Amino acid sequence: MQQIYEFIANKQAISRVFMLFLCCLLLSTPTFAQSSNARITIHKKNISVIEALKEVEKQTKLSVGYNESQLKNKPSIDLALEKATLENSLTEILKGTGYTYQLKGKYVIIVPQEQKATETASTKRITGRVLDDSGEPLIGVNVRVEGTSIGTITNIDGNFSLEAPAGSVLSISYVGYTPQTVKVTGQNTYSVQLASDTKLLSEVVVTALGIKREQKALSYNVQQVKSDELTQIKDANFVNSLNGKVAGVTINTSSSGVGGASRVVMRGTKSIEQSSNALYVIDGIPMYNFGGGGDTEFGSKGATEAIADINPEDIEKHRGIIANPNCSTIIMLMALKPIYDLSPIKRVIVSTYQAVSGAGKEGIDELYRETEAVSKGIVYEPKILPSASLPKHYPIAYNLIPQIDIFLDNEYTKEEMKMVNETRKILHDEDIAITPTAVRVPVIRSHAESIYVETAASLSTTQIKEAMKSFPGVVLVDDIKKQVYPMPLDTSNKTDVAVGRIRKDLYNKRGINLWVCGDQIRKGAALNTLQIAEYMIAHDMF
Repeated sequence: MQQIYEFIANKQAISRVFMLFLCCLLLSTPTFAQSSNARITIHKKNISVIEALKEVEKQTKLSVGYNESQLKNKPSIDLALEKATLENSLTEILKGTGYTYQLKGKYVIIVPQEQKATETASTKRITGRVLDDSGEPLIGVNVRVEGTSIGTITNIDGNFSLEAPAGSVLSISYVGYTPQTVKVTGQNTYSVQLASDTKLLSEVVVTALGIKREQKALSYNVQQVKSDELTQIKDANFVNSLNGKVAGVTINTSSSGVGGASRVVMRGTKSIEQSSNALYVIDGIPMYNFGGGGDTEFGSKGATEAIADINPEDIEKHRGIIANPNCSTIIMLMALKPIYDLSPIKRVIVSTYQAVSGAGKEGIDELYRETEAVSKGIVYEPKILPSASLPKHYPIAYNLIPQIDIFLDNEYTKEEMKMVNETRKILHDEDIAITPTAVRVPVIRSHAESIYVETAASLSTTQIKEAMKSFPGVVLVDDIKKQVYPMPLDTSNKTDVAVGRIRKDLYNKRGINLWVCGDQIRKGAALNTLQIAEYMIAHDMF
């Protein structure tokens, strides 16, 4: 009998729990419907937008999310809402603020209004070429659609391509040349010739913060060193040629031979622990000035930076301007060249994971702002990536963006095709099959690349590792037993390109897989430019 009573009691308990759950469900189900259908009454003058939104939140029981810093300065409004719907109330409150709303479940999210693109239907792809007064192509010319943020620069052949509305005006400018404007008409291709600007410019100094000032307005000493002064006394190390040219700057040269290490000391040594190094700032970004492998301040070993030597013989064939390779290309080639020297490369499949610093300071700022906004639960409208000139932008914080630069007719991006064309050009091999995928990742600096290489001959991992060890500018970081491999954090502010995870392909005996990391601001840009200059000075090419 006791068992029967216990059974009945359990059944009754279960029944009560079920009924309680059902009641809760029935009571909670229409909550949002009731809230969204609630009528809002606000009769107030000179009420702020934020106060009005709080009143909506109070009367509807919905959560209203907004960025207070963006709305607090909006003008006060007069409201006369009487049993108005949620949609009509929000529309009236946000009128003229540049913001709108989104309804997501129990939440109302205040977001910036999308700016309606004018003449969207008439926007078309414009291509062109910019030449100087002698008919030679100009590299890096700014081409901008006036009154918009749409713009681009010319490539190595002087060509440009962008989307522009019909009837708009292209502004074309380049340092040392007279700017021009071109109206977009019915044609799709334009040829522009810029005339040299013969007007003398005032001497302008760009400070470390990127602020341009006239030299005479600066409160500190500025000295110039002309190119002919540097070539009078030639040295394999470009820095050594500055010795004795600038007051207060001492160039300490090591005894490690021609092209050996140098150390710059400005206005005296402050410490014997090498803590008084000169600070170098490139494009507003301070560079960590450390040379590995050196001795103490007064030692003779000297810290040095390896010279990348992919194909310096090409420098001797230059005809004026030497273009620095694309940053993702040069980092990949630092790993490919030692392999190519062992056996010709037949195929490359590469995926790049490129840091936001590749998009400039604006890209770095975007990542910081988005990360902060997400941590605070604030909706942030992205403005930079994948490119500021594009009509659509995506967040980079906690995200990956498989687009860098614009898409071309072959469905690859301009960044990806640079890797194809520049690799073939640098290696002098038009037969290499290259398939790239460029991805922007939420990393501050230092690009990473996953590379599959197929060679003509079968190579062992031992052969490849030994080639990497002996190649200038490359450091082998490959010890999987100790979990040692290249990472962006470890290669940032470093001059060498790190290569690791070298392994044979599982299905192709001539296939090799590897992982590469390199600081694209250094090796991909600034350092590589200096190394070209060093080579030219050392070989009397000025």
